[in-house]
Amino acid sequence: IVKKEGEGAAKRILDTPKKVLDFWEKLGAASENAARVQLYTKRIAEGETHLKSAFEGRDLMDFTMRGDSQVVQYLIRTVPFMNARAQGLYKLGRAAKQDPKSFAIKGAMLTIASLALWAINRDKDEWKELEDWDKRTYYHFWIGDKHYRMPKPFETGAIFSTIFEGMAEAMSGNEEFGYFIDTIKDTFLDTFAMNPIPQAIRPLMEQWANKSFFTGRPIEGMSLQRLRPGERKTPWTSETMQIAGKLGISPKRAEEIIRGYFSTFGMFLLGISDIFAYQIADFPVRPTKEIDDYALLGRFIKRRVPARHTKYQTKFYEVFKEVDQLVATINNFKKLGNYKEATALATKERKQLRKRKKLLSVRKELTEINARLRRVINSKLTAKQKRDKVVILTEKRNKATKRIYEFLAKL
Repeated sequence: IVKKEGEGAAKRILDTPKKVLDFWEKLGAASENAARVQLYTKRIAEGETHLKSAFEGRDLMDFTMRGDSQVVQYLIRTVPFMNARAQGLYKLGRAAKQDPKSFAIKGAMLTIASLALWAINRDKDEWKELEDWDKRTYYHFWIGDKHYRMPKPFETGAIFSTIFEGMAEAMSGNEEFGYFIDTIKDTFLDTFAMNPIPQAIRPLMEQWANKSFFTGRPIEGMSLQRLRPGERKTPWTSETMQIAGKLGISPKRAEEIIRGYFSTFGMFLLGISDIFAYQIADFPVRPTKEIDDYALLGRFIKRRVPARHTKYQTKFYEVFKEVDQLVATINNFKKLGNYKEATALATKERKQLRKRKKLLSVRKELTEINARLRRVINSKLTAKQKRDKVVILTEKRNKATKRIYEFLAKL
């Protein structure tokens, strides 16, 4: 009897991942069908027939429609969310055609509200340091010591909010005109899911480029690339992936592969795995959790300051990489004896070369801050003491990258 009870307990434990997956699928189906049921119930209450009410409920977003084109069907199967975006645009177009006046009025109302919110935020330091993808994906509110993010509706949010906000950013001088062009490009490729790269290979291409195509951040920063693969991790890298790093693979890259292929669900399972990994391995005490660290909740509510990732950091590493490649190219010309080409390139890019000394100084400062962060995480301080020191060091890092951003903008 004891053996059978033990087997039953073991079976329940082994079945847990499957139960989690089944629950996730049921939750997704429930959220998807809730609007359909609500519309059906409303139409029945209005006296419509069962057939018509059911049809309208299904037509709200009919994912079974895929068209006759083999190319379109292939893209729907391989490009993530493309079917949802195609159906959304189809419904948007139908709404505009059926009642153009109402469509224009509602769109204008959303645009006015979006620009009003932008006007409130435009002069805030927290808004200015947001990464571009974050501005395009969420509406942002700061209340007290918390930063609240509300996801934008995909098609309507892109057309009536994001594009107009991008235009306002460029016209106000907060950003250069190229920002508005990038807004249109990224809206087309990401929000409308018109990116031609199939999801089957997209995460692999990101690994090859060492860059997240969505956020624009490098997967492994410059300081990590100098380390052995197994040591390429940050204080916030998954504990499970850190254990996997003992096999000689990069924890940062492995974590990004899981995020790329399995998105939120993959990171949710990885979080569960980290709980067990933290208990069985000799990891130092974690800093006290911020609201950002909680799964799902952290996507919508964040601490006000300091942000772990800012636009200034991303821009700094982009410019540093460009200047570093330029210097390496000039030096290579000199090694080959092509002094004329080296001089011509240096003359042409003298503005870029003037940035190098300042960039090297900031990189040294950031390297020291990151080293101190790692020492704090691996120390014997209490969780609260670690959190307080991490906050101070993160603020220093953000201020350093903001200074260099402002310096480069003046050149």
